Amino acid sequence: NARAAVVADVLFRVLRHIYPERPDWKEGEEPRVVYARNITDVDDKIIESAKEQGVDISVITEKYAKIYNEDLVAIGCLPPTVQPKCTAHIDGMTAMISELIEKGFAYESDGHVFFDVSKYDDYGKLSGNNLESLRGGNRVGEGEVARKRNAADFVLWKPELDGVRWDAPFGKGRPGWHIECSAMAKDVLTEPTKKTDKPTDTIDIHCGGVDLKFPHHENEIAQSNCAHDGAPLANYWVHNEFLNMGSEKMSKSLGNVKLIHDLLKDWDGEVIRLALLKAHYRSELVWTEKLLEESKAQLDDWYRIKRTGRNSGVILDDENYNFIATFGSDYFRDFLLSDIAIPNALMALSKQRKDIATNRFTEMEHEVANQIHYEGLEYCANLLGLLEKDPETWFKGGLDYDALVEEYDSVRAQALAAKEAGDKAKMGEMFKRSDEIRDQFKAEGVVIESGTGGKSAWRRA
Repeated sequence: NARAAVVADVLFRVLRHIYPERPDWKEGEEPRVVYARNITDVDDKIIESAKEQGVDISVITEKYAKIYNEDLVAIGCLPPTVQPKCTAHIDGMTAMISELIEKGFAYESDGHVFFDVSKYDDYGKLSGNNLESLRGGNRVGEGEVARKRNAADFVLWKPELDGVRWDAPFGKGRPGWHIECSAMAKDVLTEPTKKTDKPTDTIDIHCGGVDLKFPHHENEIAQSNCAHDGAPLANYWVHNEFLNMGSEKMSKSLGNVKLIHDLLKDWDGEVIRLALLKAHYRSELVWTEKLLEESKAQLDDWYRIKRTGRNSGVILDDENYNFIATFGSDYFRDFLLSDIAIPNALMALSKQRKDIATNRFTEMEHEVANQIHYEGLEYCANLLGLLEKDPETWFKGGLDYDALVEEYDSVRAQALAAKEAGDKAKMGEMFKRSDEIRDQFKAEGVVIESGTGGKSAWRRA
């Protein structure tokens, strides 16, 4: 899920770079690039969990939406332009379902409403499946086969569950998963007919993991196209591949799921982000500890360059900044414009780093040439959501050095006091903690030095 969000975030950043806001744009006006990242805040698992805990479904969804959003902020994802929730768009869903029933693409059965896939000739086109191959069985969570005309038909509306229900012309109940996304996309990303002569029910780009291509995205396409008289749901589809945990895909059933929240205990969010960008989004990414270590070392090197540039005292003029923008286009941005080829863009950054070492622009004044390299690296990295922190903050690693030094002096004093009192257990505990603090500093390239009066200080190694 984090990989999908990071891929979409880079795409969002690049599109905003290509289509910047007008000079007269004001806060509150609709931006040129609108990014929607929806929240599914009603489904059967949520309803069951709310029932077990004796709370409203909103208590469950708000808790996990908050965790999700906080994790994405930690790995450098910009907030979306809009974050619709399913429960706020039920009217749009019931309207779309009613239209599908009226046009003969959907039917009611025992309190359910199903989409009839046999009525849509292009079903399976996105994923490469054909309808004949899908006739053999039912899909989990989509009602009993007996309720359907075809085994591949998917549910649009279901009867109420544990009191969770909304009014609809076809009976009180709750929406199916697929219709939620189609309705939200229509509500927040399409324009009224009077504003454009293009198909008004079509969005530009739809992102998501490759696992959603079938059946979820296939079903979205079917219901949207049929409801909108053939207008495609999206002009382009961006599907990212899975993470591979060395020998197998990440999966809840395999018990090898990594949580961003847990990874953040040991790694800066930008390290996790760079690691997620190390393979093309349409290729599997092998996730290892070594990948994180390499990403940390690479970012350390780039942040040293950024710090040098920030401390140089050289101020570039407009012509120099235009040169940086051109450099970024010629050697970096073009890779992003070619199917978001992020690994190639990262290689371009490595080349920029090499140019810094060799001072490539020898025809220009030495200090200015170096500064162009420094700020060019930062300019390009920012398009990927990298190098956005202050270098000093980065090399602190998020640690409060002064507070850790105080703790170090305190535990050392307690260890010595325990030694005099003959309390070996306490002494060992305190010395162990002081060693842990030293190791934390060592990992950040920082040294603790003893001072007068039992007061220590820290310095960079």
